[in-house]
Amino acid sequence: MSWTARMSLTFEPLLPPIAWVTLAVLAVALWGWYATSRPQSCSRRTWSGILILTAAGIGCVLLVLLNPIWLRPLPPPAGKPLLTILVDESGSMATVDADRQATRFQAAVADVEDVAETLAEKFDVRIHTFAEEIRPVSVEQVSEAEPAGTATDLATALLDSLVGDRPQGQAVLLISDGIHNAGGSVSRTLEAAETAKAWDAPVYTKTLGGNVQVDDLEVRVPRSQELAFVGQSVPISVELKQHGRIGDRVSVTLTDPNGETSTTEAPLKPNGSAQASFLVTPPETGLFQYQVRAETLPGEATPANNATTLQVRVVDEPVRALVLEGKPYWDAKFLLRMLTDDPSLEVDCLVRISSERFLWRKLQLVDSVGERTNTADGQNDEAQVADGDSEVGDQPLKFQRTEDVEFLDDAKSFLRDADKLREYQILLLGREAESYLNEAAVENIRDWIARHGGSLVCYRGSPVAEPDQKLGRLLPVRWAAGRDSSSSESRFRIQVTERGDDLSWLRIGGSEGLSKLPSLAASAATDSLKPLAVVLGRGGGSDEATAPVLTYQPYGTGRVVVVEGSGMWRWAFLPPEYREMDSAYGTLWQSLLRWLISSGGLLPGEDVALQMDRVSFTEGESVSAVVLRRPELDRDNLPPVELFDANGNLLQTVTPLPVGEELGVYQVFLGVLPTGHYESRLVVDERGESVTKSVHFDVRPDLREQLEVSARPDLMQRIAEISGGDIIDTGDPSSIGDAFEEHISKSRSIQYQRTTAWDRWWVLTGVLVLWTVTWGLRRRTGLV
Repeated sequence: MSWTARMSLTFEPLLPPIAWVTLAVLAVALWGWYATSRPQSCSRRTWSGILILTAAGIGCVLLVLLNPIWLRPLPPPAGKPLLTILVDESGSMATVDADRQATRFQAAVADVEDVAETLAEKFDVRIHTFAEEIRPVSVEQVSEAEPAGTATDLATALLDSLVGDRPQGQAVLLISDGIHNAGGSVSRTLEAAETAKAWDAPVYTKTLGGNVQVDDLEVRVPRSQELAFVGQSVPISVELKQHGRIGDRVSVTLTDPNGETSTTEAPLKPNGSAQASFLVTPPETGLFQYQVRAETLPGEATPANNATTLQVRVVDEPVRALVLEGKPYWDAKFLLRMLTDDPSLEVDCLVRISSERFLWRKLQLVDSVGERTNTADGQNDEAQVADGDSEVGDQPLKFQRTEDVEFLDDAKSFLRDADKLREYQILLLGREAESYLNEAAVENIRDWIARHGGSLVCYRGSPVAEPDQKLGRLLPVRWAAGRDSSSSESRFRIQVTERGDDLSWLRIGGSEGLSKLPSLAASAATDSLKPLAVVLGRGGGSDEATAPVLTYQPYGTGRVVVVEGSGMWRWAFLPPEYREMDSAYGTLWQSLLRWLISSGGLLPGEDVALQMDRVSFTEGESVSAVVLRRPELDRDNLPPVELFDANGNLLQTVTPLPVGEELGVYQVFLGVLPTGHYESRLVVDERGESVTKSVHFDVRPDLREQLEVSARPDLMQRIAEISGGDIIDTGDPSSIGDAFEEHISKSRSIQYQRTTAWDRWWVLTGVLVLWTVTWGLRRRTGLV
């Protein structure tokens, strides 16, 4: 990097330019007037000398006011610029592309050796390999490494490679296939590129690999937990996702808790999804585990993802939901329609029509002979009967509802009855719920959630304009002031967070499915989150900077969920461009409610429950379970949880730990487990009988790097563009050095040593001598 030591002179006036020019004009005018009034006693020669000396004195003053500065360019910092080479060693780099005989990683090693040898004189070269995290290596160690990382985190690799204090400059050479599948969405990687640009560290990228198709079959269940009544047939849908094309049909087997199997055949679509459906009829109440397995097809990349586990929770009375809406809108109308289409729910709804008038609707299921499944008085007078259906494959399940309508004058008295509230398992609050809430109602809701396992869902953000202290303690988020201000309304799309992606029912249409749906509107900004709050979805991105829009927190034995935003009803009937997401609205709400019930509070007559949020974990994740216990029981007499492998061998015994001050909630940490099928058991004394509570779950290998192997040159290009770098297409490593030198010359200004030109002793002495000589000459001629 060349630089010049030639000094230059510049001026930085001490006065504004107009003031200096005005002063100079006045000085010249006064000097001219003075020059025309020569005394008779002064000879022309002497007068000329006086004028010259006076003009020189005035010029010196004006020159000092211009503040002349000597600029001397400084040499750049000693040392070489830093070049960090990031080499991807994740599992996808072991792929052999069709256009070469070597793996991507072997090609990367050759590039690293070439760059390190060629640019060692110009740059301080350091090398890091990365997958989920980076580690420093030498050139020799790179050649000995094996691409075996289970995930690729480009964002972390870029951020950890930056050096905070490098005055000589720094650049990054990223050699990868561009696949980012860890630590959130692609937006996090692009933010890392913006950080590199802010640090003036351009990223030069070289993409290895092409569009490679892996043939594989993956089995998924949209909901890992289902809900049923005793004797009710429950439809279980299994999603079969085929990567590539390895077959047209596959045999799928469902194994029930007794070991009995059911088998069906399902058609397969190339690079698409298909469904297989089963009907199960659990005979009694409880939590039942089912295994789903698809046969291994010839040519599959791995059979490890051909099986999964799901749970069916059976209750002996209907699940009842109460909807309270103080400001009717389309969201409430379509939510109620979806709830009544679900044969697992009985729904009561109270809607405010005016300040003193409320519409009460009671929607109950009836059986095949037209009788209600659960009524307090057995009456069916003046009831309207509505038909509904739920499909299992091509066979609809018929059911009917009755609807009783009544007008009420006092709505606040409804929630003041604690016994009445305990008849429901789910409470859904809309907007302006102040009409239903008072101090006694909020206290009953708190006790219902904490002690009786109720689930509160605020489905349009904050249920009240200003939550009081007691209600605010229940909610997982706090809102900023001004929620009803239309000027502050914002629009967003839901992006699933990493915690949300752990719940299979949120993967609607893929990991980015929800972000493809129409946007929602919010008029209140989230101010802060509670310590136990879990964010499942954010508005616009999965990073911490975007507002949470789908949040929950445990409270005692129950849960509180907040769904922010209006306009979700549009998801119920989508325009043509969203047809592939046609079932998203119903799937989201039904899955949310089943998740709350299946992993929620205690069943009637149940004192202790052992539960897990999921029944499928990825290798490397920490596994944990939750024990719920009625708060009135002795909290010191809780037995440990035992963990067994698939062969029934006892692996460990874990003591449940209380969760803070939550009543009756205990955490069980099972740690990181190897791949396999496991069962956790808890033997408790329940009403004088020894009862075993058990939950089965799977730990599956992380297959992302085996199945997602198509290179992402588009992402690598965006990283280079955002950071100010470039794409390295050829094998010439010197192009990096030339590009980096050009970048530094453009982005870094030359540093100068500034020296005031007039601030010298001899300059000041010369000016003083000049004025002294002028004064002496005028005095000698009698002018002073």
